[in-house]
Amino acid sequence: MTTTTDPSASGEQVVDLAADPTTGAFLAALAPHADRPLVFEHAGRRILPGYHVTEVMAATFASMDCGGRPEQWQETIVQLWDVPGDADAAHMTVGKFLGIYGKVAVTVPVSGDAVLTIEWGDDVSPALRHRPLRLRATGDAVVVEVGALQATCKPRDDHHAAQGIDKPVLAPPPALPLAQSPAGGCCT
Repeated sequence: MTTTTDPSASGEQVVDLAADPTTGAFLAALAPHADRPLVFEHAGRRILPGYHVTEVMAATFASMDCGGRPEQWQETIVQLWDVPGDADAAHMTVGKFLGIYGKVAVTVPVSGDAVLTIEWGDDVSPALRHRPLRLRATGDAVVVEVGALQATCKPRDDHHAAQGIDKPVLAPPPALPLAQSPAGGCCT
């Protein structure tokens, strides 16, 4: 786990969670900040004060990738329900989150070595799977930046990595022009 401190006056601490995306690394990064609010953030959008941790799951996956390689791994899945609380709602503290996790760990066989996945959804949008990228401990909060999981081809990724080539990333498709309605409207 790599931790850096911003040399500016802010003193912000940053932990690179992408380098070690395990549950144990995440919990260790949180531990020194029990009294601070815990805020999750994706693409600059923060989870609403009043969010809930609805489930903590221990999952074991067995799969075969498109190159015919069988794989097995464990994940700890933390599901967040992004709903506004009452007018006085605040983000839960790191201590409260760790308390929830601790209660789960007594009953559910979660593993510190398991990869951490954050599922984040609300009443309208589906819960999407994310990986923690970095944790920023600022003066007023602990912000966990997450990134959406992307589909990929593991044999291709391994081939590129062996050759020192970065994984190719597709640019988003261009916007399609809106269809023009014929004279008199579209339903005549």
